[in-house]
Amino acid sequence: MHGASIESVHFHEVGALDSIGDIVGVCEAIRTLGVETVVTSTVAVGAGTVKTQHGVLTVPPPAVAELAKGWPVEAGGPGDVGELCTPTGMTLIRTLSARHGNMPEMVVEEIGVGAGTRIRKDRAGVVRVVVGTAAHDRTPAHSVAGAAIDLDSSHNQVTEPSFEPDDRVHTVEANVDDMDPRLWPSVLDALISAGANDAWLTPIVMKKGRPADVVSALSHENSLSAVVDAMVAHTSTIGVRVSAPSHRRVLNRSIVPIDVDGMMVRVKVSGSEDEITHVSIEFDDVARVARSLDIPQREALSMCESVAWSAGLVCGRSMP
Repeated sequence: MHGASIESVHFHEVGALDSIGDIVGVCEAIRTLGVETVVTSTVAVGAGTVKTQHGVLTVPPPAVAELAKGWPVEAGGPGDVGELCTPTGMTLIRTLSARHGNMPEMVVEEIGVGAGTRIRKDRAGVVRVVVGTAAHDRTPAHSVAGAAIDLDSSHNQVTEPSFEPDDRVHTVEANVDDMDPRLWPSVLDALISAGANDAWLTPIVMKKGRPADVVSALSHENSLSAVVDAMVAHTSTIGVRVSAPSHRRVLNRSIVPIDVDGMMVRVKVSGSEDEITHVSIEFDDVARVARSLDIPQREALSMCESVAWSAGLVCGRSMP
């Protein structure tokens, strides 16, 4: 874009302390919160002109325009004159966002709001981040003793939907024998992000004795096309197998948030309509607790299990 080698380019704004703070702060927040997928809405870039160290530039300035290639942008509302998206902001979006669109279907767990210094009459100068768990096979969280989220008041009481005894899902599969195995974690993440209920690998031996893997995913009908597209895009396969819908028996399940030393930890609880039969701590949250407290993961897991036990999330107890 600058028509010069990278060694000769000097970035003024990007090297400023506030830009460095923005980048480091956002990356650390994503790491600390255990965020796996980022979805961003259409970006409002603004209109008019902006003053920079290179003089007055039209909005969006060249760096933002170049970074915005392939991403949906808009000028904003009638009064949105000036720069609304900086090169730093667009860089973070293009680097961290898996896709763009409206808020995905999810169980909301945490909300953060950050306020800027620009004063506007028509809207608040804030950005909001909503963190949650994908709603596939998830029921709303219910409050328990020690929970981090209070849902006891009548105005926000949540009624848990019951699962049907029979659930119909497709199995999507492909045999792959020519991929770098270091890519498999990103493949499984991409399938889950596309809407798969589950994704896994099975080692096999193909013709001529070549080792290979079967990559598999479960998907409901409404996300089947996206899961198939993700499998083709993220693997070297030239075709996939899609089974006819099959029945599966599923337990009632819910995710219950608990508070562990000031941090929210999700507990997956499942069982019959009346009794808990399975309790599992979300291990990404355990790892986050371990990092925050600088303790071994086994110690963090023991802490989480103790809080879950105190909250009544124990096999044989009533479902929350």
